[in-house]
Amino acid sequence: MGHFLGARSLENLPDQLRVEVIGGVIFIRIHGHISEDVVWQRHELMLRYVEATGFKKILFDARSAQRPSQAASRLQQNLNVQFSPRGLQLAVVLSNPPMAYLARQTFFGLHHRVFYDDVEYASRWLRVGRFGLTKMQRRISITCSCTQLSAFLAVASTVSRNF
Repeated sequence: MGHFLGARSLENLPDQLRVEVIGGVIFIRIHGHISEDVVWQRHELMLRYVEATGFKKILFDARSAQRPSQAASRLQQNLNVQFSPRGLQLAVVLSNPPMAYLARQTFFGLHHRVFYDDVEYASRWLRVGRFGLTKMQRRISITCSCTQLSAFLAVASTVSRNF
C-alpha cells in the first residue's frame, strides 16, 4: 500500500485518508470531517498516485465521512477541472442520500459518477466502464438507480433548504 511512493510523500498524511491500489484502481478512503485541508491533501495524494502508477481510475470511498463544509465543496468543484485534461475517471461512494445528493452537485462531468453505498458496483464501473457492461447489467443498473431516485428526491428539498 503506497510503498512505491516512498516515505517522504506520505508525511503528514491525515488520519482521515487511506490509499490502496487494487486491480488498476486507486482507492482513497475518507473518514470523519472533510475540511478544505483534507480536500487539498486528498487531491495531491491522488495526483501523486496517478503519476506513480499511471492509473487513471480513482474511487473515493466516503461512506464513513461526515458532510463537508461549503468551502470544502467549492474547493472540490474548482479542483474538478483538473480531472478531464488528465483523462481521469472518478467514482464517489457515499453512505446516505443527502451526502450522495451533495456529491452529485460537487462531482459533475462525463467521467464522474456518484454511487450510493455500493463500492462493488463503483469498482466494476471503473474497471469495465458503462459501455463494457452487458445490456442486462445496464438494465439492472437503471432499475436500481430509479428505485434510489425517490430517496434522493425526498432529501433533495431538505438538503437544498439547509444550504
